[in-house]
Amino acid sequence: TLIKCMTPRVQKGGRVKLYISHNGIDRSKYFLNFTFKHDIGNATDNEVQIDLLPRRGPMNGGTNVVISGLSTSFMHMQNLSCKFGSTSEVPATKISDGKVECTSPPHEVGIVPLQILSPISRNHFQQVLYTFDKPVFLQDFTPSAGTVRGDTTIYLRGENFIADDMLQCRFGDTTMIKATYLSSKLITCVTPASFPSTKLLSVTQNGQYFVQFSKRFHYLPEFNVFSISPFTGSVNGGTKISIFGTGFTKRYEAACSFGSKI
Repeated sequence: TLIKCMTPRVQKGGRVKLYISHNGIDRSKYFLNFTFKHDIGNATDNEVQIDLLPRRGPMNGGTNVVISGLSTSFMHMQNLSCKFGSTSEVPATKISDGKVECTSPPHEVGIVPLQILSPISRNHFQQVLYTFDKPVFLQDFTPSAGTVRGDTTIYLRGENFIADDMLQCRFGDTTMIKATYLSSKLITCVTPASFPSTKLLSVTQNGQYFVQFSKRFHYLPEFNVFSISPFTGSVNGGTKISIFGTGFTKRYEAACSFGSKI
């Protein structure tokens, strides 16, 4: 005669239909109405849509989290603070209309509610959630070199990667490339175009905190092939071919591609 459910996080307030399901697929014939409301500063749905950036960070803290969409009445209050989960409150700095910034404290791994508080009003927005992640450890990446035209797929190995839209690789100090998540121990990134150089390679899961590899990625000049000798060889293989051109280097192992075979 009684079941209990926990509401999920939603992006905006409003009325929704609440059904019951026995298997996660089929749902009840009848429904009840449930309304999601924003709690900060007693704002209406049209006044506020709370958001966080970034929504996650390492468990050792230090991430600058921007909370946006706060109501005007709430922003007029003084001495705002943030409370991440069960930790002590940290100061909130007003940075623009409807926005405050808080620095995440150290916290155990997990998803926690982020509350925005004021000494005058202890109202808070319980549906804003923040994630504390295990620290990322980087091991190695291959290949360690590619041509200046870019488009080289690099495999990066490590520990504690997270499947998130903010998972990115950074080449040098500025160039950000979206990473592809394969597992908690493997991701890939495709190199951007550059010039002959070596670049620091680092990884971020929130666009703010970066972990850097100890070795660098090398951009090599394009190969220019002028001629080969001989021009033909047996289908059984084994023919030694000499290739003449520019851009070759002794430092990296070269390979020849014959159609789809390397």
